[in-house]
Amino acid sequence: MIDALRALADGGLQIFWMAGNRDFLVGEGFAAAAGLILLNEPHVIAVGGQRIALVHGDAECTLDTKYMEFRAMVRDKRWQAQFLAMPLAQRKAIIAGLREGSREAHTTKSYAIMDVTPGAIEAVFDATGADVLIHGHTHRPALHLHGQRRRYVLPDWELDNGSGEPPRGGWIAVDEHGAVTRHALDGSCL
Repeated sequence: MIDALRALADGGLQIFWMAGNRDFLVGEGFAAAAGLILLNEPHVIAVGGQRIALVHGDAECTLDTKYMEFRAMVRDKRWQAQFLAMPLAQRKAIIAGLREGSREAHTTKSYAIMDVTPGAIEAVFDATGADVLIHGHTHRPALHLHGQRRRYVLPDWELDNGSGEPPRGGWIAVDEHGAVTRHALDGSCL
């Protein structure tokens, strides 16, 4: 992965990385090796006269109190240092247990709890002064209107899940004029 990203960066492509709920340990060493730029949340860009805020989206799922506790724990620098000091086999076992616990939790939690809360979204809009908000995490791709402001949700990516389900994925593009378009896995506009 590092070599592939580095090849793109060495070819002149600027690559930006925002940590998600599973890659919170990505740090400056990875960024330097891969030739990418780490972004903090929220990250605001100005394009075509618009302010566009980028967030992962998990911090805005405030009703999921168990996840919010987990998020606070794993993003704590002391916890990360303690975790990284463990042998690799032990870390892998912990990660496998966390993933299994996450899968089980998804079967019992309501969609409302696992989705962003309106108050948290409004807080991001207000704090950033953004006209547009783009996030993932919930992976329910859509365009949501918040008065005159727009919120775009990115899909997840699953190209080979072994279940026989069709691949899924997509992306959001912002052109130099600030026009935002959603794209399906095949590149078609949604």
